[in-house]
Amino acid sequence: MRPTPSWAGSGALIGLAVILAVGPAAALLGAEAQPAEKVARIGFLTPGSLAYPETRAGLEAFQQGLREQGYTEGQNIAVEYGAADGRIERSRLLQLSWCVSRSI
Repeated sequence: MRPTPSWAGSGALIGLAVILAVGPAAALLGAEAQPAEKVARIGFLTPGSLAYPETRAGLEAFQQGLREQGYTEGQNIAVEYGAADGRIERSRLLQLSWCVSRSI
């Protein structure tokens, strides 16, 4: 049995993960697919590990939703994946590095 991560009881952290994972996907899913010459960029950040079965299931659903809306990774959308591996400070650093590198 996998040990429970230290962040597992934090409602705020789980809420952050939902916003980061679902918020951008909802915005994309509500819009029509962009022309092939434009490449949308999106980040998928989880507070846990990408290896966790729960995260993999959510990630697969996210990717399926993108495909259903006409997005194909590497063609008209680029997805950057990140995992904090249970360390909130790593999550904050990933968020900051994505924003700075994209000049948002």
